[in-house]
Amino acid sequence: IFWIQGNLLITSAFRETINQIELKNHPGRTKLDAMVEDTISPEERASISARLVLLAPPCEFNEVFEGEYVRVISGDHPTTQKKLAAAAAQYNRDQMIPVKLPNAEYSSLITAHGDLGNGQFLCPRSHSTFHYDHLKQTASDVKGLDPNDADGGDTTAEPWRHALEVAITEYTLEHFPSGSVAVYAPAVTNEDRRLVACIVSQFRKHQS
Repeated sequence: IFWIQGNLLITSAFRETINQIELKNHPGRTKLDAMVEDTISPEERASISARLVLLAPPCEFNEVFEGEYVRVISGDHPTTQKKLAAAAAQYNRDQMIPVKLPNAEYSSLITAHGDLGNGQFLCPRSHSTFHYDHLKQTASDVKGLDPNDADGGDTTAEPWRHALEVAITEYTLEHFPSGSVAVYAPAVTNEDRRLVACIVSQFRKHQS
């Protein structure tokens, strides 16, 4: 095991070796499990696990999150689980994960611009909010917003927001068929209005 600036690096040969060895007094427990549990504090384990999750390539969050290294390092300590949940939320916002709401023609996006706090997100296309489970990557509790609800953004800019959304959606469908679009009109406290357009097109490694 090599320690470099707080990161745990394990060679594949070393991992294969220790995974074949079980401790005498702990059947089913490898030396890697014991070494991590006995030498790394819960706070350090939480920090390392979160960094590993944030390094997951696009579309491969589940592979990393459910992988051996994260499983062994994180364990089931409440501190690590809380840190992993926060890392998953950051990852989903950074990657602008698409999410299909019930009866929706187009996917919405998980973005910092639509984050309303407490797991709630805005879908500007349908002018609704929904709750998003960052670990399960599922949406629920979809609720429509009143026309003048501040959570929906700058209502006076809606005609421009909608027009931009339509134009970008048409462009995306033509050039990136699997892409998703979200256009926001952030609420403003002065006359400096703006629109924010987010476009995501994901390529999955197993896609034929």
